Amino acid sequence: MSSPPSIETRYLELYEQEMPKVYRFVASRVNSKALAEDITSESFMRTWDYLREGGKIENMRAFVYRVANNLIIDHYRSKRRTEVALDETHESISAGGEHEMRRNADVALLQMHLNNLPDDYATILTYRFVEDMGVQEIAKLTGKSSANIYVIIHRAVKLLRKRMN
Repeated sequence: MSSPPSIETRYLELYEQEMPKVYRFVASRVNSKALAEDITSESFMRTWDYLREGGKIENMRAFVYRVANNLIIDHYRSKRRTEVALDETHESISAGGEHEMRRNADVALLQMHLNNLPDDYATILTYRFVEDMGVQEIAKLTGKSSANIYVIIHRAVKLLRKRMN
């Protein structure tokens, strides 16, 4: 009978499988590729540090998402930025023309409204519609019941529509 995989092996598997997904999750919540990369890296580093120090993690995937979400919250609490960076706007005008600029403005507007929702709402909407996670999976990640997730999604979408109109 083989022994369970080492912490290093489990961590490397987590990184290989989840890093692109965590990056996508973070990038959907922040307005800068560089910041998304930084937060994603920091999420995995903090997860590794916790494991290396002997911390026990039952669900490593949920843990790294929670760390990423907390770092996003920390970022917005410290900065409370809602405008689109001028550099990104300039890049979109140069690279993709007017259509790309409008699309980026729409995404930035949606992102601004999403970031102004209560944290639970924004996180759960991102899991559901950006990460394309099922309700059961979101419930496992957040520790909430499936029924509660359905209610949160409904209320969050309703509030988002109201704020965008």
